[in-house]
Amino acid sequence: AQNKEFVCRGHDYERLEAFQQRMLNEFPHAIAMQHANQPDETIFQAEAQYLQIYAVTPIPENQEVLQRDGIPDNIKSFYKVNHIWRFRYDRPFHKGTKDKENEFKSLWVERTTLILVQSLPGISRWFEVEKREVVSM
Repeated sequence: AQNKEFVCRGHDYERLEAFQQRMLNEFPHAIAMQHANQPDETIFQAEAQYLQIYAVTPIPENQEVLQRDGIPDNIKSFYKVNHIWRFRYDRPFHKGTKDKENEFKSLWVERTTLILVQSLPGISRWFEVEKREVVSM
């Protein structure tokens, strides 16, 4: 699956490092990329296999259920991580020159939202990303 992006559900309580190791064992020829930056063209054109793995946060569709009083916690917990189409991750970066006195002046956040072809979980533990939206804040 060349130049494709997937959201994969790890095992319960699996740490990111353990998940990364499991994926590298599954793809023994892959080179792990150690950042969440968008890869450049040389990576997309390369013959080598690259894996870029990072954690994403689910964006629950059913906000109404999560905010309503009187709904049991176990039902709220279910909707927080099931029937999810959209996930996001934030990447901090500096725009312009970094102020040594106040580095937060130039600090921005790039928020990426990933929209899947199908909601997780499903028959598979992972689904392809259909669309990505990037916003700088």
